[in-house]
Amino acid sequence: MENIEQLSAFYKRRGFTGRLFGGYMLLEKNFSTILRTGSFVLIPYAIVMAVSLVWLFDTIQTVVSPANMAAWMQTPGAFADALWPVAMQGLVCFLVLLIGMCVWQALVFGMFRKYVELGYVPSMKMKAWFSWMSRDIWRYFLYALFSLFFWIVVEAILYMLVTVNGWLGLVMLPVMLYCAVIFLLFPYFYMIERETLWDAFLHAFRKGTPTWGTTFSIGLVAGIIVGVFTLICSMPMYVTVLIDNLVAKSIIDGNVPELPSYYVALKILCYAIYVYAGALGMVFVESPLLFHYASVVSPDKEKMLADARAEYERLKAERARQAAEKEREAAIRDGAAYKPW
Repeated sequence: MENIEQLSAFYKRRGFTGRLFGGYMLLEKNFSTILRTGSFVLIPYAIVMAVSLVWLFDTIQTVVSPANMAAWMQTPGAFADALWPVAMQGLVCFLVLLIGMCVWQALVFGMFRKYVELGYVPSMKMKAWFSWMSRDIWRYFLYALFSLFFWIVVEAILYMLVTVNGWLGLVMLPVMLYCAVIFLLFPYFYMIERETLWDAFLHAFRKGTPTWGTTFSIGLVAGIIVGVFTLICSMPMYVTVLIDNLVAKSIIDGNVPELPSYYVALKILCYAIYVYAGALGMVFVESPLLFHYASVVSPDKEKMLADARAEYERLKAERARQAAEKEREAAIRDGAAYKPW
């Protein structure tokens, strides 16, 4: 019964401010648990991703340096051969991003499912969390592949329209914006409701279309907040980019700048802070959307929970009747019900 009442408290209609406020109250009350548990995933992911990005950007800077470009332009096919390392390193970065996001988002939605059931995010060991969210890693991986395929198809249609007539490309822009907003709700139907991928996709469009404006507004407000937070955390990374550009310019001018021996480690740390902040900032967008999703599906959930409550009361009455019947039979067997007077 407590679980039914908790679900009734979660799946209810809320206004725009109620959905935002509910999401940030979730973070305020459970932020220490989310941060402590999430760090087991985010810190290794941020470090590996930072190393991959530094490796990729240093290779790109080497390939497109004026000295190398001048040499490669004199040899046919040399520039194309030089792009292969960039392509392979880009693929490594993409795989690290995909795996890291699948594990992180599986943990986030696992926490959301616990919150829906309990009303709070419990403090559990990472082993318990992993057993709870292990299936969600594969589910989010399928969702990521489906989303990637969907947007490749949409962009292919856009490219074909632009090829026919440049003005036709403008027709696809509202369609892409509409789909992008609907996709904000898509993972909730798939990860929280545990529906099949196709059913979750259809339900997201069916339920999300009437509330498209609210979804857009919540995503915009939360996105601005997260954007400012991520921009502040990315400042050290941009400083390293500026230093790299100044070093490259000095080399062109014939100077040999001296950087401290720990500069590479410092650069990796700056990139890791940016990656960590970007991944953590996603929760600040997803939490308000969780309560928005609860409001979107509340009409269906209210009926389901009312039926569950009625069934609970019926079973409770049936158990009480059976207990009374057992007590009466026991009294007859031991003679307690015999009254000679």
